[in-house]
Amino acid sequence: MNDDNVLPTNVVNSSSSRSERTPNSDSVEKPPLEEKLKGRQSFDAWNHFTRYQEGGRMRAQCKYCPKNYACDSNTNGTTNMNKHIQKQCKQYRAKLASSDPKQTCLVKQTSITTFTTSSKEGCGSSLGLGVFNKDDTRKALAEMIIVDELPFRFVEKRGFHNFCRVGMPRFDVPSRRTIVRDILQMVFTITVDNAASNAVAILYVKRKLISWHADGAILDGKYLHLRCCAHIVNLIVNDGLGELNDSVVAIRNAVKFVKSSPSRFESFKRSVEHEKIQHKGLVVLDVPTRWNSTYLMLASALKFVKAFDRLDDEDGNYQNYFKGNSNEPKRVGPPCFEDWENAKVFVQFLKTFYDVTLQFSGSLSVTSNLYFHKWSTINNQLTSMSGDVNHLVSQMASSMRIKFEKYWGSLDKTNKLLIVAVVLDPRYKLQYVSYCFSVFYGATSHELTSNIKNALVELYECYSALYSGGDGGGGGGDGGGVEVPSFCDLQSDDSSVFDLSIAFSETVENEDNIMCKNEVERYLLEPVE
Repeated sequence: MNDDNVLPTNVVNSSSSRSERTPNSDSVEKPPLEEKLKGRQSFDAWNHFTRYQEGGRMRAQCKYCPKNYACDSNTNGTTNMNKHIQKQCKQYRAKLASSDPKQTCLVKQTSITTFTTSSKEGCGSSLGLGVFNKDDTRKALAEMIIVDELPFRFVEKRGFHNFCRVGMPRFDVPSRRTIVRDILQMVFTITVDNAASNAVAILYVKRKLISWHADGAILDGKYLHLRCCAHIVNLIVNDGLGELNDSVVAIRNAVKFVKSSPSRFESFKRSVEHEKIQHKGLVVLDVPTRWNSTYLMLASALKFVKAFDRLDDEDGNYQNYFKGNSNEPKRVGPPCFEDWENAKVFVQFLKTFYDVTLQFSGSLSVTSNLYFHKWSTINNQLTSMSGDVNHLVSQMASSMRIKFEKYWGSLDKTNKLLIVAVVLDPRYKLQYVSYCFSVFYGATSHELTSNIKNALVELYECYSALYSGGDGGGGGGDGGGVEVPSFCDLQSDDSSVFDLSIAFSETVENEDNIMCKNEVERYLLEPVE
């Protein structure tokens, strides 16, 4: 039989045939090939390959597929064989899939510490023994669905199934219903943006969380329901905008004229150039049902008052637009000096609410710690403006105050976690909360502060019982009133005067200085030796 037709045999047969053809030596007796290669059999590749001789050269045959490699000990290594087992041999992976799911294999491991905004952060790779874990893979799949905002049916698509079959043959792809159950077990927050009243939904979620586990909802879901603060601000402002007079309507009609045709827009641009107004962008038209767009329209129009006045003096079409004719009714306008002055008041009035809405609507950073600061600012501004000498301002503030009291007037209507968030800020703690309460509620501020402290202690004791022991604690302090000037005396950038955190910082500095100078009080506060 020719050597070319010799079938692959085991290592012992190949070694015997090779030793038979080796000439004898009178002085040295060579050990059998099996003993010489005994140490090399410890390589991982030799657990998956069979050595045989072909054409006078040694080769290695994969035990799972027809692939073979040259394996001469003098000229060849095991790199190709290791690579074949790790990445190329599908039959080997199929064998692993049908065996123990905890079986280890030599793989390229990729470790990801956490999900970050940058896909390259926290990633690394190394070669080592990896353990396939079905539970961890299912958890990672559920996280991928949420992080990448994929539909649940993604796991049932043919392309994903084919990818898992090739890349992870041991992983049984779950159905979309199974993925939903896996995700519900890892729920942290549920955001609802399409329901006017979700009290029933909140009760359902509480009941389900408690039924899954005794500690499924902290304090039985007492602080689970959190209303959208940006939505409440919109409701408050919309009530105040009901008091908008004809000044806003006149300015809106003037902007409509400018935006109604290219020729009118060019005429307005010429007026801007003649008045030498240097500003990026031009006027914008609002959506009457959206107060924030009305604010932007007024803010942009105020920068071009001289251009609108020039149109009124020189452009006959602008004048006729407001006079109307047989086909069109007479329109309110054009805006006069009094209208522009009222617009300044509106812009000053709405700026605080516009900025607060933008901050509450942020999605790239935590905003829970902002609530109490902005609540204090709005409350302080409405209180000051309700008694303003300007009738228009006081009327708008009074209308807003009614809606404010409905949602945020009582502490019982507010999720206390939003106030606890500022207590956990080491710059403010409970002393800032006590200060703000004293400004707005006077004699009842101590009771309200105690309620917040009790909520913090209650949360601490709950988590302490779950994870570790400890003692709760808190502190409090008294604050004083703050004097706010008339709203009409403020400049457009003076809205920070309603921010109580500034007055609080000054109060704390004064108190600290007093405590540092008064050694007697420090002595009396020290414990008895």
